[in-house]
Amino acid sequence: MKARRLRTQLTLGMLIFFVGAFGFIYGGTRTLDEWLTSRYLNNLPPAAQRAERDLEALRLPDPADLRVLIEASEGGGAQLRLYSDLGLGVLTVLATCVALWLAMGVGQRLARPIERVAQAARRVAQGDLDARAEPGRDSSLELRQLVDDFNRMADSLAASRRELKESTAAIAHELRTPLTILRGRLQGIHDGVFASGPAEITALIQHVDSLSRVVEDLRVVSLAGANSLALQRRPMELATEVESLLPVIEPDLHALGMRLELDLRPAPVHADPQRLRQMLICLLDNARRYASEGGVVRIETHASGSAGVLRVLDRGASFPPGGAERAFERFWRSEASRSRQTGGSGLGLSVVRAIADAHGGQAHAANRPDGGAVLEIRLPASP
Repeated sequence: MKARRLRTQLTLGMLIFFVGAFGFIYGGTRTLDEWLTSRYLNNLPPAAQRAERDLEALRLPDPADLRVLIEASEGGGAQLRLYSDLGLGVLTVLATCVALWLAMGVGQRLARPIERVAQAARRVAQGDLDARAEPGRDSSLELRQLVDDFNRMADSLAASRRELKESTAAIAHELRTPLTILRGRLQGIHDGVFASGPAEITALIQHVDSLSRVVEDLRVVSLAGANSLALQRRPMELATEVESLLPVIEPDLHALGMRLELDLRPAPVHADPQRLRQMLICLLDNARRYASEGGVVRIETHASGSAGVLRVLDRGASFPPGGAERAFERFWRSEASRSRQTGGSGLGLSVVRAIADAHGGQAHAANRPDGGAVLEIRLPASP
């Protein structure tokens, strides 16, 4: 059944009520008047009936018959009007009762979806985020949209709560290991178990740097989620930024036996240079950590319409089924190739998506047809 807009239903309902009530009262009054007139005429004396028939036939009635008709009309006419007025009052009351009954039915039909939303909202307010409202089969478009919007809001709240619980547990896990190691080393130095030489201090600094990276990644993701990530945009060239990072990332790739392939075509974008470099480092660090067995990392840049495109392709393990859609989730790792044993906080690609979203861009992940993964970032082109 096709749903109508609420204003259309209300307009049709009011029109039906008014037309129905008017038709009921008018038709009932006409019928009642005809019946009362018929009874009145049948109860007239024979002489008065003869005079009435003569008048209807436009003939001059007998004076005696006319006198009888006038005398009968003086008493019977008042009674006829009384009965007619009483009948009109009764019909009006009946029409009002029927209209009220129909109005209550329409009101319940319109209010039922709202009551379902209200009940579900009370359950959500009490902490039951699985509560959902069900639209009626004959609900208006607006009421169906209200129910759908509420259910989407409840889904978003439930997903946020799950993400918060999972993120809290993951953050605790990510911070616990380096903090435990850091405390153990410091305790060992304090107890004289470890020497406090340059090598030991360097190791401690590395653990502190690891903690700092996790905290910074969490800050970026949180600020982006709250639409508060500050950006200082200016026109810049993606290919140039990639080339400037090569001296930083290339030695680590070569140390793992990985080869870097480049296809850097012009890709002007309007972006924050610092955030863009942070995003590039996360992408290349992701390839370094999780695709070293593939031996090759390919970086491509090019312009596509109103966007500048950056692609990082590797020959490592592909994403598992459904993994490409979850690649940018916080702390998500594939069991096959992105386990905790390989290191990393599990926030790198989340930072990439957060920065892309803050720029009004997009981040996508997919499997390569012949093995490996591809990460594609689209950023708005320079105006």
